[in-house]
Amino acid sequence: MRHLLIFIYLLSSGCGLLLISLVVHRYRTFRQRHLRTYAVHLACLNLMTLADVGLIYITLNISHEKIVIATTLIIPWMLLSVLLYCALVGYAAAFMVMAMELRGKRILPWQKWVGRGGLIVALAVCAGGVFNLDFLMRSIYYLDRIVRALILIAAVLLFWQARTVMASGKRIALRSFSAFYIAVNLIYFLFYAGRNLWSSVFAFYTGFYFLCLNLLPLLFLGTFLHYYHGKKLLVQKSQPDMESTLGGYGISKREREIIQLICAGKSNLEIEQLLFISLKTVKFHLYNIYRKLGVRNRIELVNLVQGALVVQ
Repeated sequence: MRHLLIFIYLLSSGCGLLLISLVVHRYRTFRQRHLRTYAVHLACLNLMTLADVGLIYITLNISHEKIVIATTLIIPWMLLSVLLYCALVGYAAAFMVMAMELRGKRILPWQKWVGRGGLIVALAVCAGGVFNLDFLMRSIYYLDRIVRALILIAAVLLFWQARTVMASGKRIALRSFSAFYIAVNLIYFLFYAGRNLWSSVFAFYTGFYFLCLNLLPLLFLGTFLHYYHGKKLLVQKSQPDMESTLGGYGISKREREIIQLICAGKSNLEIEQLLFISLKTVKFHLYNIYRKLGVRNRIELVNLVQGALVVQ
């Protein structure tokens, strides 16, 4: 059964790596601070996953008769426990910062000092746990519950404060994001409360907890950004005359969208933001458009398209 749990954890880590790479790519494209913080949040989440996998793997190599961990496994056990502890602290801190950034609020000086104080206390406890493994494990146990409770509270506050957001798209994005974290953490505490009744199910849910936090955002990140930033595609469906005009040149659907935006006076940077593609991709499509239509610049492109439409 534990081998199946390890598989779920590894699957979660794979989805997490894909999600982190996607978030980093989006950050490089749009330079939004909340994306950078979210990447840190995800990195800490997946460090937690890997540390849990390592600890589970070690327990598989310990017989039930042994009360004390074998000497050869104490060092990796301790290192993984310290990694898990630090990842929990970073996971919670990054979420708090991201929640404020999503609301468009700046972190005040006193909040920074509170965060630094909490980090110093956490590091002190972690350092003390290096010399007392039992103390470290108890600290991780309580810290894990505290972290999930703090994230649950922060998500509830974000959901409540989203009602004051004027833009409907941004409000929907914030409420969907916070509702997702509320649901995942509430279910976690529900299973935790009944862990004595269904201990095996609770063990599996911890794996699904990580999987949900990595897989679902991977599927819906683009939709969230679409609503949160209010950057609609602004590309209307191609009209029949546009279809007939460009049909003979082998213009693809994406290239038609770019042509429409160019005719609307959009720059390369605006096209990049509206279509959620990189600037390099925009230039690549423009090169293909110029080559297919036999034009050299935007002016010739606009004149060609508009002239053909007028003739029709």
